[in-house]
Amino acid sequence: KDDIYRIRKACAEALVDMSTAVSPGLRGHVLLEVFTRLAGDASKLVRQAAMQQLGPFLSTLPAAKVSDALLEMFAGMAAADTGDPTLDRDMRGYCAYNLPGVMAAVGPSRWRPFLKEAY
Repeated sequence: KDDIYRIRKACAEALVDMSTAVSPGLRGHVLLEVFTRLAGDASKLVRQAAMQQLGPFLSTLPAAKVSDALLEMFAGMAAADTGDPTLDRDMRGYCAYNLPGVMAAVGPSRWRPFLKEAY
């Protein structure tokens, strides 16, 4: 909620580390709300930092807390079209690199509907 975008960006970059250090209840409630707020931030740099952390963050959450909307957001990174070819390539790379961890975290039955989009 800070006014300075650099602080919000740093929060996005530290989200996974925070998630591994707190209880599953806090991960699935408080940090999920923080991620949602950061992913919809007014600053492009904050949104990018949040999306970069999405895969590792999802792999720290209890499977029941990973919504279809989050999986869709993650799978959508594979087809990112921001108008910036470098950023789009980076988003596809983050998705590809983190795909195994996300799949392991949520299980094949939850991932299957999104696999085609990401593949």
